[in-house]
Amino acid sequence: MEQIIKSMEAVPNSSYLKIGVVHHFICKCDRVDKYTEPLISIRYCPNHSCSACKNTYYLDVVALVHNPTVIYWKMINIDYEVKKEKEGWTAKAILRIPLFDVKTQKIQLNNMVLVTYKLHYDSYTHSIDTGCENNLPKITRKYVFRKNIKQMPILKICTEILESKLYDKFMDTLPTKLSWLKESLPTYISPLASRYNIVKYFLKNQELNSLEFYHWVGIERFKIHTSVESFKAYILNYRREKSLKKAFDFSYMKAIDAKYYDPLPDYVFSRRIKDVNLLVNYIEIPVRIKSVMFANIKEEEIHIFLDFMESHYSQSDMMKFWKNIKYSETYKILPQIFSIFRKEKFQAILVGDFIKPEANSTAIHNEFIRLINQYISEKQNIEQKINNSEASLLVER
Repeated sequence: MEQIIKSMEAVPNSSYLKIGVVHHFICKCDRVDKYTEPLISIRYCPNHSCSACKNTYYLDVVALVHNPTVIYWKMINIDYEVKKEKEGWTAKAILRIPLFDVKTQKIQLNNMVLVTYKLHYDSYTHSIDTGCENNLPKITRKYVFRKNIKQMPILKICTEILESKLYDKFMDTLPTKLSWLKESLPTYISPLASRYNIVKYFLKNQELNSLEFYHWVGIERFKIHTSVESFKAYILNYRREKSLKKAFDFSYMKAIDAKYYDPLPDYVFSRRIKDVNLLVNYIEIPVRIKSVMFANIKEEEIHIFLDFMESHYSQSDMMKFWKNIKYSETYKILPQIFSIFRKEKFQAILVGDFIKPEANSTAIHNEFIRLINQYISEKQNIEQKINNSEASLLVER
């Protein structure tokens, strides 16, 4: 069922509109005063007192909408409308302004949509409607003065209110499984769009029940566990050694504090390294390195590379390889190593021609490049010999 929620504090603006020689004062109390005196004193806040409620503040509609020199108004009352739709919610900020209808020869209140926000369950978007029906300019560029606050753009004021209303309404309609989010999601997270993103994340992963999971990267690659503790135990391959759990918990909390935890390195190493002391060293690799060392790398490719390393290096040498990686190398050299290594042709070259360098990323990268250059050179030599042979045959004929 369609549901519309309007802000209770919004009331119609008192507006001034001149048509020909007639001055129309349309008050918020619904009283309309008309004057035909041509010498009436009019400014952008017309000096007129409503004959019914004694209101003295009126908005000059023409100046408000069309005059670019008007930079602020003492107040503008805006209606806010939130509407439930199939795919989510739509919220609009609407300014009701009087315009003269040529056909009916009457003044009518028109709804001018200033800002439209759409919150869908799979996306968060907003757009601005400038009221194209009447070819109205973007009055959202103008400013209003609200109480004792500094001058603020209309767009900013509308945005803050619309986001707040959308967020409240969105949270009220969360599935029962996610009811814990209402109490757990800190209100200090800003902007509101960030909170929407968190909620959307858990809408897609409703079996998770802790905000910590929002900082886990690539969680869809693993068998899902509901609680953080059970998921951590799974990542650590249910190892129970105290030294290992202590190292893992310390590393994990640093990652959560940094708001970025990639469980893949811990998951892979805990299944490959049997020696607990050696595994502790792997777990203690700096968080900023572990967070990107396997970025965009498939687990299968990681295991193939580690198998290759184990066939040429001892466990201690392999530990040195990972421990000595610099942060800058995780973005440059390491991705290149994996990119080269995953190619089938290159793995065929590795079988007989790999000359073991020192166990560090730069040395191995350079060896991979040497092998590629060697392959290209040999291929070019073979092609050249074939071309020379073909040329010789043509000469003999």
